[in-house]
Amino acid sequence: MNLWRLITFVLFLPQVTLAQKPGTISDTIQCKGSSDQTYALYLPKNYSSSTPAGLILFFDPAARGRMPVELYQKIADKYSMILACSNNSKNGSLVASVQAGNAVLTDLLTKFNIDKKFIITSGFSGGGRAAVEFATKNRTTVAGVIACGAAFSSPEAIKMERRMPFAEVIGQLDMNYQEALKASEYLKNIHNPASLTFFAGGHQWPPLDAYEDALAWHALRIRPDTDLKSDIVSGRMKRAQVQLDSGHLFEAHTALKSMLGAKPIDSLFAIMQKDKHTREQVNEVQRVNAAEVQKQQNFFYAYERHMAYAAPDSAYHPAFWKKFRRECEKMIEGDRYSKQSGLRLIDYGWRLCAEQHFVYMNEEAYRQAAMCARIWALMQPDNPNACVQAARGFAYQKRKPDTLDYLRQAVARGFKDQDGVRADPAFKELLSDADLRSVFK
Repeated sequence: MNLWRLITFVLFLPQVTLAQKPGTISDTIQCKGSSDQTYALYLPKNYSSSTPAGLILFFDPAARGRMPVELYQKIADKYSMILACSNNSKNGSLVASVQAGNAVLTDLLTKFNIDKKFIITSGFSGGGRAAVEFATKNRTTVAGVIACGAAFSSPEAIKMERRMPFAEVIGQLDMNYQEALKASEYLKNIHNPASLTFFAGGHQWPPLDAYEDALAWHALRIRPDTDLKSDIVSGRMKRAQVQLDSGHLFEAHTALKSMLGAKPIDSLFAIMQKDKHTREQVNEVQRVNAAEVQKQQNFFYAYERHMAYAAPDSAYHPAFWKKFRRECEKMIEGDRYSKQSGLRLIDYGWRLCAEQHFVYMNEEAYRQAAMCARIWALMQPDNPNACVQAARGFAYQKRKPDTLDYLRQAVARGFKDQDGVRADPAFKELLSDADLRSVFK
């Protein structure tokens, strides 16, 4: 080895060692053979090259590789799991996400001793759909999926003849909550191994204990003789008991159902099955859920008609959307399950419109973009950004009165960024300094 090569080797060695040191996170590991692909990595504290470790391959909707790796490192230590998340995969092309996942997995398999029977894919929101897509295209490699805040990439992803063990973790206020229930029922009907875990929260990566529920389910399935078996069963029992003590019979019933096969859980589940209060609450939740699905569908059908067939000023009927919001607010005043349903419907409404607004803006479909933002503003009456985005949509249509109207509404909601408006290309040619002074006076 010549001197220059020796110097290069010595300089590079600490970086490699750090990237592979157990108990630490590395933000940017470059994939060998795919230099444009990188990932965040965590090796469990007890990792040794002589002992195979499990793997969770994460997909984040915004290519935030560090986020899930950092969130779940504690359970990675407990279950001896390597955590890796692509810095390239994000919402958009599932093909690109699968390519990113393949690059990361290939790199990991060349560097680490991985238990080939315990490779799990996981993701949040659009990343959850990517995790399913990747798993179903790599059935001989991937042992299961943990999806968070979303279900399948397509209705054909998991079928009776193409099963894939599937755990979902969803917030009780998540806009995709009904999708999770529907997916759970579908998987039950095709006899596909499945688990569903709820947590108190919205559309987000789940908290540690809720995520561990899903990983524990996979661990018992893949490693039935694991030393953690008694801890996993007792942990699920304790969480179910907390729900029971709080009167949340539906959640306790759901938590126990996916872990049947362990005697203590079987016994408690049998007792709950016979209890009339459990049956009554399960039936009530099903009634609330059916009503929510219908309202969600009504919202979507009205939204689609507005987007597809008419100009904003002729099609925009705020009375319909205000009525929808009032009905949700009335539900929020009801019992626990009615309240959750009302909050989910509002979340569904504003997120649908907000996401589609930005899609339309990118496509320069400013008529539809403005319409989406107007509905969004009604779903979130305190959010100034919805009004700003409506103003931007109108500005690109050269509709000055509407632009100024929505900017004034934004200011009334607390918006103060006059310099930001002045610098925004959407407003540059349409609004004078005098116009802006009149808005921000």
